[in-house]
Order: sequence, then C-alpha cells, then structure tokens
Amino acid sequence: MAGDTPQTSTTQDSGQVINQAATQNIVTAINNLGASQSNNESIISSTTTGDHIVIAKQAGKTIQVFSLFLTVGSTVSLTFINGTTNLTGAMAMTAYSQLFLNDRKSPWFTCSPNSDFIINTSAAVTVAGRCYYLQE
Repeated sequence: MAGDTPQTSTTQDSGQVINQAATQNIVTAINNLGASQSNNESIISSTTTGDHIVIAKQAGKTIQVFSLFLTVGSTVSLTFINGTTNLTGAMAMTAYSQLFLNDRKSPWFTCSPNSDFIINTSAAVTVAGRCYYLQE
C-alpha cells in the first residue's frame, strides 16, 4: 500500500543471507549511474536549411546537452554548433534515419557561456526530435 515502509526480508541460500532491501538499493544505484542532471527539454523542429537554435543562450550560463533524439525526413548533413564553433563535423544522414544520444552522467555537448546550442542542416528537410539539457 502507498506510504507503507518496505519490508526487509532475508533468505538463506547456500549459507549466505541475502537482504532484499539492500539488494534493491544496489540495483537502483546501478540503474542511476547513467542518469543525468538535465532538467530542461527543447523541441527540435526544422524544415529549412541553415542554422537552427535548439537551445537559446541565457546571459552568463552554459548549456549542457545530456540526451537527444531526432529523425530526418530525407538525406541531409547535420552539424552541432556551440554559438559559432562547430562541436561536430557534418554528419551525413540518410532519409528517415534517426540519431539517439542516450542519457548519461556527463554531457554529450557543452556550450560556452552566452552561446546558443545550434543544429545546422545542409538541406531543407524535416528534422524533428527532442533535446534534454541543463543550463546553469
């Protein structure tokens, strides 16, 4: 029931006592190893060629991108940019392909203070997805 304290139980297995509550705490800690500190999200949506601001700069703050997913509607090259500095080279993507940058403890991309996080598209195609980030 909601609000009940979990019961700690033990079982005997080949002479070893197993504490189920402690085991669950360890499993939870292992599952959280990849969890990021991101608390913001932004939609990725463009249909034109050029630079697209995914996360707008805020005065004096850095942007840390912890996870991202997107799909493209046709062949295009994508470049991730920190303000005016490329974070990646042009990455060729074929029609209907996807890009997944899974959530992790350290950011995939970090933008300098006062810099936008930008995705540049080489062609006027649909690019859609979502980005999860921290701005501080």
